[in-house]
Amino acid sequence: MQEIYTKELIEHYKQPHRFGKMSNPDLVSKAVNEMCGDELTFYVKEEDGKVKDCSFEGSGCAICLGTMSMLIDEQIGLKIEDLKDTPDTLALERIGMKKESARIKCATLSTEVLRGLSK
Repeated sequence: MQEIYTKELIEHYKQPHRFGKMSNPDLVSKAVNEMCGDELTFYVKEEDGKVKDCSFEGSGCAICLGTMSMLIDEQIGLKIEDLKDTPDTLALERIGMKKESARIKCATLSTEVLRGLSK
């Protein structure tokens, strides 16, 4: 059986990076896992087509929130257009989850919310 609750994942769940609602974001994306109720909202301050600053808020399981926390710092400086092409495999590889896992949607909600940016 695959161990999905790694020490790093639990640390990010307990103390998520960049967690909280951003004042006056330029872009906002929301995603919901209809199967279990996990929710994420991704906020971005944009400058010259790139992520100048970002944060997220949400509610959900350790996999959902921990994965988003693990990915959030990596978004600073990326082109907004590139975020729209974020593959689900990024989240799975980051936490070491196999594609066959029953909890795949919990992990990939983070990449779904990254792809969903809109003004």
